[in-house]
Amino acid sequence: MKIKINGHEVEGTAEEIYSLIQMIGGVSKEEKEPAEVKKPQTKKAPAKKEPKKKETTKKEIDVGKAGALRKAGWSLQKIADEMGVSPQTIANKLKQEGGNE
Repeated sequence: MKIKINGHEVEGTAEEIYSLIQMIGGVSKEEKEPAEVKKPQTKKAPAKKEPKKKETTKKEIDVGKAGALRKAGWSLQKIADEMGVSPQTIANKLKQEGGNE
């Protein structure tokens, strides 16, 4: 980390820079452009992240509409886009309902 203190560029860890600032009594008013250096906190071991559970909300699909659109010549992709689901979902629903895939 590099910062400018009283016209001098200083490089060191956050702890070293904080100690130096404490020894010299702070930073001049003109040089407070960067955020004031805060006392570094001790590092804690990172908490183990649990994998995010995918929230699944099943969409109701109007199979009748999907079948009608398919009969009208729409592609599975176009029907899926219209209904906000994947083309595979449309294909599965049409197979389940005995509709045209």
